Amino acid sequence: MKHPLETLVEGGGDCEDLTALASSLLRKTGRRVALITEPEHVTLAIGLYDNEDPPKTTWVEPDLEKMLEIQKQNPEVGKMTNCEFRKRYPECFKIIRDDEAATKTINNQKYFAVELTAKDEWHIKTKIDGKIHPLY
Repeated sequence: MKHPLETLVEGGGDCEDLTALASSLLRKTGRRVALITEPEHVTLAIGLYDNEDPPKTTWVEPDLEKMLEIQKQNPEVGKMTNCEFRKRYPECFKIIRDDEAATKTINNQKYFAVELTAKDEWHIKTKIDGKIHPLY
């Protein structure tokens, strides 16, 4: 696992590196964080404040015809990440369902999990596998 500063300087890393960077930034804001370890994978767990509801994850279905039309009008779209495209062109996606994030409580602190990927994307996890290790 790289030091968070190395991850910033290098502009990315694997799941461990991105989780270390995100957890160090969140801890600076006062959030409690934990690491969820699974075989060959690390996920970030973020502590919820009292009376705070866990976030939801939205499942969408792409409208391929609209997406192709937009790409014909703007070839630069192909350089966007999936997250950037979804934010800029929400009309290309139909919401199928919203799922609430899975939570786990450790030492009276409720956590939800966020999956970070090397492609600068993230999503809320609806199931928590692995062992949670709170960082104090």
